[in-house]
Amino acid sequence: MDNLLHCLKHGCQLGWIIDPDHASIVVFLPQQEPDIYRGDRSISLIDSININLTPNQIFSWLKINNK
Repeated sequence: MDNLLHCLKHGCQLGWIIDPDHASIVVFLPQQEPDIYRGDRSISLIDSININLTPNQIFSWLKINNK
């Protein structure tokens, strides 16, 4: 998280922390508080990116082995 916050301070426009244990994605945008996304809630992206993503879609692409 430290690196993500550092990047946001220095011009990065978007950062995510993906938490497979809680099936959630924390989205960081400059000058805003982080927001947590789960399920079918559409994730906020940069305005110039026109795509609709949800945590359910992203987690369905990831193959996570729980051994």
